[in-house]
Amino acid sequence: MIRPRHSMTMYYQQVSVDLFNMVYTAIAYLALAGAAWLFLRLIQACFWLPSHMKRQNDVQQLLENKVESYERYVQECEEKEAAGEVKDDGDNRSLEDKQKDRRECLEMLKRELRRIRDGGDPYTCDFLLAGEGKKLLEELEEDEEEQKVEKAAGEKLNEDKIDNSIDDADLDLEPKKDK
Repeated sequence: MIRPRHSMTMYYQQVSVDLFNMVYTAIAYLALAGAAWLFLRLIQACFWLPSHMKRQNDVQQLLENKVESYERYVQECEEKEAAGEVKDDGDNRSLEDKQKDRRECLEMLKRELRRIRDGGDPYTCDFLLAGEGKKLLEELEEDEEEQKVEKAAGEKLNEDKIDNSIDDADLDLEPKKDK
């Protein structure tokens, strides 16, 4: 019988854990993954940036058109008010208040246009937090609080009415005693 060259006996090998090599390899793979991610983000920016710039220019052009049309609208309204051709639109405010509101809105549009021209992000609402915007936000919050208080008072009143009606119904349900 011919015996194979490798016999059935097993030779034991010693396994050593090289912690330094493991950490070095892990860091190298993380660095490689980070470089690949950065490379993909740069390639994405090459395709995304032109469309973003076009969209920003479209927003700027739209806002410029709105400012121009609103300026014309304000001038027309002031000319009609000066000529006495004011129509009643159901608004009980005085002419001065209406003019002031139109001017404030026009100034807000102009500020927003300047911000976009200066390279600001057109998708943020930071302009609300400046000057008049803070007052508007505070007024809205106060109105919401007043509505909550009124709603709570209304619910309390309804609960009292329900309790009273239940008490009245209980009185009607009691059997009357004949004498």
